[in-house]
Amino acid sequence: MWFAGVAAVAAILAATPAGAGPAPRATAAATLTAPGGSALGGSWQRWASASLIPTVGGRVTVRLQRCSALPRAAGCVYRRRPRTIYIRPGVRRPRAVLLHELGHLFDLRVMNNRDRGRFRKVMGAKRRKWWAGRIPLAEQFAEAYSFCARYHRIVSIGRYASYRYRPSRAQHRSVCGLIVAAARDRVPAAPAPQAPPVTRADPVPPPQPPPSPGTVPGGRPRPTPTPSPAPGPAPTVPTVPPLPLPLAP
Repeated sequence: MWFAGVAAVAAILAATPAGAGPAPRATAAATLTAPGGSALGGSWQRWASASLIPTVGGRVTVRLQRCSALPRAAGCVYRRRPRTIYIRPGVRRPRAVLLHELGHLFDLRVMNNRDRGRFRKVMGAKRRKWWAGRIPLAEQFAEAYSFCARYHRIVSIGRYASYRYRPSRAQHRSVCGLIVAAARDRVPAAPAPQAPPVTRADPVPPPQPPPSPGTVPGGRPRPTPTPSPAPGPAPTVPTVPPLPLPLAP
């Protein structure tokens, strides 16, 4: 999805004692709430808390309703509401959708242009703009965030990812590392330039890999060798009865 609106967003700085300097811009996990501030039911908070990379700090409101501007979207974030996520009720692969949208919030509230430049470099897309083109880098970053939040390492995620996100194993490690570094550095956050004024729909993610411990299976499965049949019993050789000996004359 694309962020709507043009309002500038300031960096997130946690409250710190005077003279202590700014605190890191993200924490281990966001606190997800329903509209009105009550705890969000279901598995949503567990999925956010299980993230292997930092999320935005503080509260994030999750509205389990269609985006008003894009009712067919799986999820969306409005730039004028940088702490609210919309997720379509009954969406398939809700965990992947949630983490993709949290990736957009991380981009909006934590990242700066230096961080985005690092992502461009890792992906070999130095000349691509963040929000321009048929597949914006911002969408590939949100998809990268979703997979970094779930898997320490990958084999191949081409058939699982949206927006043609096709990282190598080395690229996956580098992207996850730069997300962690972006959460720890003290350079103020800055919204990406040239963000479009309207949103566009995020598709429903393709079928996701099984929740194996930190590894995405990928590539073609190795053929299972056909077991050789167990040897049967040795063939029985029929016994021939001995011929009677001739009697002496």
